[in-house]
Amino acid sequence: MTGKIAGFQTEQGSIYSYDADGRTVRLKLSQGRRHGEFHVSSMCLFVPSEAMPQIEKHYHGLGHHENRLALGHAKPGESFTQFGNTMNVPTGEQPFVIIMERATKKVIVGGAASLVPQIGHYPIEKAYDEKKGESHTHVGNRVTKIFDSPAELAQAIANALQPQISAENRPLRRPPLREEKPKPR
Repeated sequence: MTGKIAGFQTEQGSIYSYDADGRTVRLKLSQGRRHGEFHVSSMCLFVPSEAMPQIEKHYHGLGHHENRLALGHAKPGESFTQFGNTMNVPTGEQPFVIIMERATKKVIVGGAASLVPQIGHYPIEKAYDEKKGESHTHVGNRVTKIFDSPAELAQAIANALQPQISAENRPLRRPPLREEKPKPR
């Protein structure tokens, strides 16, 4: 958990909580593939809404496969250091989100980020699969609600999952039996 914040919700309905190690756990509630699944990230930073057009343009736009989104930190006047866990941000250093060219590592766009969610900011998560040696980046939707208490967060998750739970526990209705016609002789 980050400070006193238990979690947050985004405009498409996904609910994020924090595990004991400070990682975000996202319950995907937007419609579509993987609806209702939980995803654990290695780290999550938050960028202000004014930074999103450039991130969208260079990361989700035409250069998506040529560009790479990186999360890291730096002291003023020093070079950017990439990290794999939000708990590794040294005291006094500023978290950053940058997009760089894969081939040259040249920074295309970048800006300061925050470890703490704020209404109107966008979460950017990194998940690392150490077994496969791969990473995955998820650029989330705008934060619309902050949960200050674990009880408030738990209630929001229960409310979000209730229709799904109800549907799974509902007895199956049998299709109506067709009237059988007498067989010709």
